[in-house]
Amino acid sequence: MAFIRPYEARDFDAMTHICCETLPPTLDASKGAHHFAPLLWTHPYMYHSPSTCLVLDSGYGTVVGYCIACPDVLALKAAWPSYLATIPQPEIHLEEDDNVGRHLSELLRDPEALLTKGCEELIRQGTRATLHIDLLDEWQRQGWGGKLISGVVERLSSACDGVYVGIAGENDKVVPFYERMGFRIFGEKGRETILMVREFSGADEGGDRERSELGG
Repeated sequence: MAFIRPYEARDFDAMTHICCETLPPTLDASKGAHHFAPLLWTHPYMYHSPSTCLVLDSGYGTVVGYCIACPDVLALKAAWPSYLATIPQPEIHLEEDDNVGRHLSELLRDPEALLTKGCEELIRQGTRATLHIDLLDEWQRQGWGGKLISGVVERLSSACDGVYVGIAGENDKVVPFYERMGFRIFGEKGRETILMVREFSGADEGGDRERSELGG
């Protein structure tokens, strides 16, 4: 039977695979994106704050989804040089027309653009925690997305005032899911990225909301 547990180092490869398997169409077509996406949106959280990373175990030792969080993006930005030093540097050949791959390779060297650009007002107001969630297709719409988020929120709520998530504009269909999980749209709904925030208060009302759809 499937269950949620804390991230362990042995889950690294499976989480890399899940990140690549769940890329949106605009990234999935890029060979470079399959290399750089985990380095940008998965591995940093496992490196910087493994205690706020949860995985969905199939029950047979295989990780089929995860929700990973960073309690303070400014601290992660400061630690970025140390994180980069942990990354092996294999030769990566990008196709001449792989503009997406080139853009992501540049983001890897620009933590400010990756972590804080567009989120300045949220951060100024004190919301520095952020999260990402991904599940393989066959494990979506079974309630696991809500359970993963609730588990991560529980780990964050004692140390943070709130958490935000960035959603690709092309994936705006997941906005209602996050709204049911207690998030609200912050600022204007952009074409490229939609920011949603959830404030914590007391026992964090809504923290136990679990739905049968997956967002993120």
